[in-house]
Amino acid sequence: MPKSWKDTKPNTKNDWRDAVDLYKFKNCTDLEFNHIRLLGPITSATIHWIEIITKDQKKTSFPIICCGYDPETEFTNESICPACIAKTKTQKFYLQNAIIRHFQEDKPANAQSINDYPEELAVQFRKKGDKSWSPVRVVKITSTTGSKLKDIVSLNKHNIQGKNVSMDISDPKYGMDVFIKFNKDETAANMYNAQRGNPTPLTDEEKLYKLFNLDVVKPDPEKAEKDLLRLGLLKPSRAQYTKPEDVKDPNDVLSLDDREELPPTLEDETFENSTPSFVDMDRKELITYVKENGLAKFYKFTNKLTDEQIREGIKIAEKKKNPNAEASSDSTKAEEELSCFGEYDGKAKCLSCKLRTKCLEKLEGN
Repeated sequence: MPKSWKDTKPNTKNDWRDAVDLYKFKNCTDLEFNHIRLLGPITSATIHWIEIITKDQKKTSFPIICCGYDPETEFTNESICPACIAKTKTQKFYLQNAIIRHFQEDKPANAQSINDYPEELAVQFRKKGDKSWSPVRVVKITSTTGSKLKDIVSLNKHNIQGKNVSMDISDPKYGMDVFIKFNKDETAANMYNAQRGNPTPLTDEEKLYKLFNLDVVKPDPEKAEKDLLRLGLLKPSRAQYTKPEDVKDPNDVLSLDDREELPPTLEDETFENSTPSFVDMDRKELITYVKENGLAKFYKFTNKLTDEQIREGIKIAEKKKNPNAEASSDSTKAEEELSCFGEYDGKAKCLSCKLRTKCLEKLEGN
């Protein structure tokens, strides 16, 4: 099944901006809204913002795409991302195609159909710079806006085969328009507002609109690592993709002249702190962390788990420990995959040990 908004989990040189027609939300006043109809699959990315001082002593920042982030599961393997290891600030966003209603309503009288361009008609995706007319653009959705869209899904109920079910707002038949208000003068948390519109099944013409390929946000771990090493934000001992001789003097200051272009910083959300990665902890330190924080009762730590699996187990246990934290689908999936109890064969026997003390002792003695 394709990913939909109900499945989301909203907590380099950016070449992807050159690959799609990105719609910039209009700044709204009073009762104005950006009126859109979301289409097709969703993807997401996490960007690390690296704060620097240029040679002319100006503060700026440049983005590094997270190398450990999986857009499908929205899970981050922080141990393989240089920027995660350096504990830099992060920002997640979503990308999706959308019909921009005011583009559609203001269709030029002389608009040329895609049928007039055989080369565009022959390919699967629309490309930036295509000559045929289309009201489709790619919208960048912040995490806070994504949370609001996810809430709207629960309100989009339809009676299907006798059952009242919630359908995704981008569903071709049961989807709906949404109104997004953007006010750049608001605080980051209130900069965006999303409201539901009317159900809008796609017309036959709208179903034929070509969408942009969203598989365009690509990390570059080697380049990211070199930049972080040069800035002194990453210890040379933590380098995984580069050799010491490939890196310039770490004391050098990265300047705007060292890059063809620094993409503008995102203005729609404040920085989010990276979650603890525990990548600097060895096995003994991880087990100590589990004991000192009382996490053994919330997760099945066993002697057969790898260090990386223990790190993921810690994250799951900490979410369970907090009764107000919503259990996410990726945590549930990881818990099911890491349900091994070492030498124990059945779950029934394991459940007899409520604190899993023996399991933890076996793990420590491994």
